[in-house]
Amino acid sequence: MITIAKLRTLKDRTCVRKCAHLFHQMSRQPDVVFLKGLSALFSEKQFCTVLEATEQARLAQLRDELFSKEGRALRFVCEDIHYFLLGVLGSEPA
Repeated sequence: MITIAKLRTLKDRTCVRKCAHLFHQMSRQPDVVFLKGLSALFSEKQFCTVLEATEQARLAQLRDELFSKEGRALRFVCEDIHYFLLGVLGSEPA
C-alpha cells in the first residue's frame, strides 16, 4: 500500500485519484489509523487545488462521518468518499 508521505509527493489530480482508490480498498478492511492519515490529506494543497469550496465542504462532512462510524457503516462511508472523489475528478466507474 502506498504511504501517506508518498501521496504528498504526487501531482494534485493523481493524489486525489490514488486516495479515492485507497478509500475503496479501506471499504473492504478498514484501518482506522491509516484512514486518519489519509483523511488528513483533505486539507493539503493537492485537494485544495482540485476541489472547489463546496466540494471541500462536502468532503469535510464525509470526513466527520468517517470517524463517527464503526464496522459496516464505516465501510459505507469509505465507499461514499471513494465515489465522491471519482465524481469530482470526472472519472466515475461504470
